[in-house]
Amino acid sequence: MAASGCIWEMSARVYTSGAVAENLRSFQETNTDSQGRFSFEGLVAAPYRVHATPNRPFEKFAGFDAINPSETPEITIVVRQAAKLRGRVLDAQTEEPIKSYRVEYGEIHPMGHENIWEKRTINSESGAFELSARLDQDWYIRVAADGYAEMRLTGAALVSGGIVDDIEFRLSPSRIVRGFVADANGEPIGGAWVFHNEDVFDGMRGNNARYATAVADAEGRFVLGSLPSDAEFIYVKKTGYSVAQSLIDDEMNFVLTQGGAIEGRVQFGGAPPEGNVRVSTHTIVNGKVSSHGGALDENGFYRVQELIDGMYQFQVRLGEENGRHIETYYIEEQVEAFDGAVTTFDIWIPIGSAVLEGVISQDGVPVSQLPLRCTSGGYFNYAVTDETGYYRIDNLPEGPVQVDAHLPDERNPGATYYRNIIDTKLEPDAQARRDFDLSTPE
Repeated sequence: MAASGCIWEMSARVYTSGAVAENLRSFQETNTDSQGRFSFEGLVAAPYRVHATPNRPFEKFAGFDAINPSETPEITIVVRQAAKLRGRVLDAQTEEPIKSYRVEYGEIHPMGHENIWEKRTINSESGAFELSARLDQDWYIRVAADGYAEMRLTGAALVSGGIVDDIEFRLSPSRIVRGFVADANGEPIGGAWVFHNEDVFDGMRGNNARYATAVADAEGRFVLGSLPSDAEFIYVKKTGYSVAQSLIDDEMNFVLTQGGAIEGRVQFGGAPPEGNVRVSTHTIVNGKVSSHGGALDENGFYRVQELIDGMYQFQVRLGEENGRHIETYYIEEQVEAFDGAVTTFDIWIPIGSAVLEGVISQDGVPVSQLPLRCTSGGYFNYAVTDETGYYRIDNLPEGPVQVDAHLPDERNPGATYYRNIIDTKLEPDAQARRDFDLSTPE
């Protein structure tokens, strides 16, 4: 049995590349000809994953995950050409090119976080750069050079083959910050990561040295020479210590401590939970979420440590399926952590057998994919309406239950808020139905 096809770029221009056909029984690889055509021989009547692995300047592979050659012997694979970002870096005062600088390129996701794709040093007599850019996401470029303030520019999502060739960075001189990192006994701490922004609290960036602005040397000393003009704080992080922070100054001394700890036991319905259960804590530092967490031991005990002073919100996450937690419970009560102290906080989540369900509509029309927050028994969790506006929340304890809808705030464009839509009281084993129409006046 054979299968064949061709590979096309979105503008209908053919090119030469490779193609792969594979399933659990066989694997074949071939190259396309000058017209972009390919073929595979000796295939069995079974689903195959067929994909193209393009040569540059085309973006990533494309193809089909389950094609049966007995049903579909001819296919066309469409790939897309990578975009280009071109520009130059200049001294803002002299307008002379900056010949050596560091550039970071990445995507900006709809939720606002950045995903870095490339980070390297560029040496260019003219200060010019050219970057291959991915498609479909807004992008950012961050440029830093010794003695200059870091600068960041952003742009809209690019299309296949798109080119932006007028990007210009004009860097201004930066202040020089020197610092020293030590422990409580005054002993230098080498290898500490130094950040000039809240990336230090990001779960990915804060645990990767490549995102740090500098790293303290063996004597605990660091120098920052390319800070952005709007930087306010310097943060220092080292495993085994809590994060230290201070307002920027020309000379800075940081003392790292072990921070605070919160520990306790978790019970669901009066018994330790089974399976993969994790506890995490969150606090806000200068507008950024700082998170810590860990798994329970066999007795349902947890401990989170290296905490900076502050109030912490808790989450308990149950199980995992396809890389996602099956259920998450958010604890209403907040707990305060203190440097050098251990705070005990036991988490008792009352698991009941009551069910709350219903339909959420707007002027009689079902509202789909609406996030709902359900609060009961001192904790809250979330649900989302389906395409018919239907929601269902299980395992609720008896007693008061409040449901809030997460809605856009029409008085503040771009903002959201929670609107209380349901207040009810559940009996044991109840299966209660509560519908709500969002057109009801608040």
